[in-house]
Amino acid sequence: FAVERFSRRLEEMAQAKNLKLLIGLGNPEKGYRFTRHNVGKLFLDYVANKERLGFSFRVGMLNHVAVNDRKEYALIKPENFMNLCGGNIKSAMKKFNVPAGNIYVIHDELELACGKFKFKETGSAAGHRGLVSTINSLKTKEFKRIRMGIGRPSSRDPESVSRYVLGKFENSDEAQLEIAFHNLLLELRERKVL
Repeated sequence: FAVERFSRRLEEMAQAKNLKLLIGLGNPEKGYRFTRHNVGKLFLDYVANKERLGFSFRVGMLNHVAVNDRKEYALIKPENFMNLCGGNIKSAMKKFNVPAGNIYVIHDELELACGKFKFKETGSAAGHRGLVSTINSLKTKEFKRIRMGIGRPSSRDPESVSRYVLGKFENSDEAQLEIAFHNLLLELRERKVL
């Protein structure tokens, strides 16, 4: 019964005008859950908790999806690795019949300090493999990005950067993340995204 109701809600959302998709990038396995690379998914978990939404796995899209009752937005957590997530995002875009301009991709950003975030309307992937996959799959750069700061390790050696990005947040980062998530949620409401 719950599955049928959720499926009907998805169909109704596909007909909704101005629907927005918030996509939280990250890796799917439990071992990656609290890593810096998964800050996009962690933010969507925060939003779902604050908005009292539950995620359901949608096999056809290979995504975890949460929808609000007013059918204004859907939270999407691709269940594929970061560098392969574009196909999942394209699937959600088609399922919900949403133009690229109504997609907000939330991803980790080394060039911003932990606890900071910035909106970016369009642009290149700047080397971010999740964005590369998204651009290649959607065949456009015309989607919005929300860059969530995770800071940068002292070494710029690629192996050190990879270990850092795939490492878990420090306990000292938790308070900064909580504040950033709260402020981003307020900003998204002010911009009428949520």
